[in-house]
Formats: sequence, C-alpha cells, structure tokens
Amino acid sequence: APTSNADQEGKEAAPTPAAATVVLKALVRFPEPGQSARYDEAVIHYGEKRALQMTLRSALAAYDSALRAGVVTETLAAYPVRPGGIRVSRAMTEAGFATAAALIDPLDMMPPATLAGDICRNAIVWFFARK
Repeated sequence: APTSNADQEGKEAAPTPAAATVVLKALVRFPEPGQSARYDEAVIHYGEKRALQMTLRSALAAYDSALRAGVVTETLAAYPVRPGGIRVSRAMTEAGFATAAALIDPLDMMPPATLAGDICRNAIVWFFARK
C-alpha cells in the first residue's frame, strides 16, 4: 500500500504508478483574498487562474495522500469565493476518492461534478490550513 508523509512538513508521498485513479471534472471557484497568504502571493506573481491551477495540483496530491493515510476524517467548511473559477480535470487515487466520497456524500446522491467540486474545495481548504 502507498505510504504517506502527510505529517512531515507538507512532503507528500506520490501514489504508486500502479495505483488506480479516478478523474475529477469540476468547476473550482476562486478563493476570496485572505484565505492563504501563500495563495494571495501566487495570485500576485502568476495571476488568479494559474495560481489556482498550481494550488489545486499541490492541494489535491496532499489531500489524496492524507485521505489514504487516514489523516482526514471529516469534511471542511468551504472557503469564501469570488466570482469566476476554473474548469479542471484532475486525477486522484481510487482509494483517496472513495474515502473523500464517503465523507462528503455518505448517501451517494450527489451528481459527479458536484462531488468532484466539493472534493477539490476540501483539498484546497485542507492545504491552506497547512501552508
């Protein structure tokens, strides 16, 4: 089974190459300024769209690793959003997805795009809390 370094200074273990993946397709809204100093700085340097793309890439990898390690045990409050966002297609492990789906949609009733968006938002909130 893949291991996680989720508790060690934000260094995340990558899924093993053989790990099965699920592709998340979602609209991810831009966070309001002030949610993360690092994100706000990235917006200044790279622009809002690119900053969110880069943040989501790191956030989803860290969140997936933490889900698989059993570190994440609850959903998180959504961040305040600004108008606009980005459409994304991101992969995560089946194991991470199954854990996230059980936490976010325990009744298995959410449409796939809504669930994917909620997973992405939870990943960003979780990441912001650790950076």
